[in-house]
Amino acid sequence: MTVDLAFRPMLAWPGVETPSWKRQRSQFNTPWRKSVELMERELSHLQAKEIVIQTGHREDDYTRDWQVRASHRSPSTPGVVVTFVSHKSKPPVPLSFPCDRFDRWEDNFRAVALALEALRLVDRYGVTRTNEQYQGFKALPASAGMTTQQAAELLAGLSRESAMAVMADRSAAERARRSALANAHPDTGGSVQAFQRVQEAATVLAKHHGQ
Repeated sequence: MTVDLAFRPMLAWPGVETPSWKRQRSQFNTPWRKSVELMERELSHLQAKEIVIQTGHREDDYTRDWQVRASHRSPSTPGVVVTFVSHKSKPPVPLSFPCDRFDRWEDNFRAVALALEALRLVDRYGVTRTNEQYQGFKALPASAGMTTQQAAELLAGLSRESAMAVMADRSAAERARRSALANAHPDTGGSVQAFQRVQEAATVLAKHHGQ
């Protein structure tokens, strides 16, 4: 089974990002092509469809077929999020694997591929019978409403405010809203989808602060 890896700009980190000072230099010494081959092999085992790899690159850092250009600029974050629908399970299960432990995005990409390989070995040796090892990686349904925590983390990721401050202080939330809207706007390197998500987050937090 062949798989297609679709690279996309990251709209928002799914949770709390690892602080830059906590990120590590990995011990990986593997050519990029080998990491891609490992990812393709593991996704093939999972019968993965709708594969999207989100990185911190700008949209014009990708080629027409959404691969990262060799001449790409440094991404805004080294984090990588790999999402897909696994048809190995019945019914198919949407899964999401984020990683920002390392200070290079290529290393976080490889870390996700290695994690997928490790989880497959759990099946191989009969430790589980019904793919329970993937339960913690289920993606949230697209129809689920944005929580206050998710809204705060989204705005914090696009501003200089912390998620805690955004939730606790109305002024911090307003500063984060203005900054996030500016950073997510299509005219400043964002996208329509990112701008809409920021607007949704701003609405959630406005209600949270009684506005």
